[in-house]
Amino acid sequence: MPEPSEALRCVHPSPRPSGRRTSRMPKDKIPSYHQTHPPDLASIEALKLEGLQPAEGQTVAALFKLRNGDREHLCGLYRRGDAVPLQVKKPT
Repeated sequence: MPEPSEALRCVHPSPRPSGRRTSRMPKDKIPSYHQTHPPDLASIEALKLEGLQPAEGQTVAALFKLRNGDREHLCGLYRRGDAVPLQVKKPT
C-alpha cells in the first residue's frame, strides 16, 4: 500500500491532445470529501501507483480536500473501476 502522502498527492492532468472539450459538471454538483474518501475513488497519483490512469473522457467523480496542519490540498478523484491501464509514452 502506498504511503498516504504519496497516494494523496494531487496533480493536474495534461490537456487533451485532441483539443476536444469534455462536458463538465458544475463544481457545486460534484460531491466533496474531506480528510477521507471511499476506497473506490482515487487521485491521478494513486491510480498511477497502481498502474492505472483515467479513461479517455473520464470526468472527475468527486473532489477531495485534505488538511494537514496549515496546508490544504484539493484534487479530483476518479472511479477506480473506470480507470484503464497506464500507457507509458515511449521517448522519440
